[in-house]
Amino acid sequence: MDLKNILEEDNIKNNPNVKVYKKPMQLKDIERRSRTNLSKTNDSIDINSYIDKEKENIFHQTWTKLNNGSKLNRINLFINELKDKHELSDTETNDLSQLLVTACNKNKLNKINEVIYDKEEARIKDIKILLFDENLRKFSLNIEKVKNKPKSKSKSNIEKLLK
Repeated sequence: MDLKNILEEDNIKNNPNVKVYKKPMQLKDIERRSRTNLSKTNDSIDINSYIDKEKENIFHQTWTKLNNGSKLNRINLFINELKDKHELSDTETNDLSQLLVTACNKNKLNKINEVIYDKEEARIKDIKILLFDENLRKFSLNIEKVKNKPKSKSKSNIEKLLK
C-alpha cells in the first residue's frame, strides 16, 4: 500500500485496521483556550507597551518590595550621587560600592528604617547606617548587633502554682 493513500481521511475511515481515537475533552479545552489567547496577545505593540509600563513602574515600589537586582541598581545610583557630593576618587567609590553591595547581598539593608527610599522619585535619599569619616575619607556601616536574650526555662506545673 502507498502511504499517501493510507493517510487520506477516506481510507482511514474505511480501513478496519486503522483505529481512530478521539481527542480527550481536556485536550480539546486546552486547544480551544490557546486559540482564543493567541488572538488577544498576538499584537507585539500591546506587549511592548506593557513591557514599557513595567520598566517605568518597577522602581516605584517600597524598598522592601524591590527585588535584589533593583536594589543594587538604586544603590549604584546612590553611589554616583555620593561621589559627586563628597568628590570621591575612583578607589573610594569602588570601596563604597563594594561595602554597600556586600551589605545588600547579606541582607543588611533590608529594613525600611535603615534605607530612606522615595518611591515616587525611585531613588535612595539616605542610608541611615552609612557613616562617612571626613578625615580618613572612608565609609562604614553602623550595624547594631542584636543581643540574644537568655532563654527562660519552661516552668513546671508546681512552680506555676507556687507563684
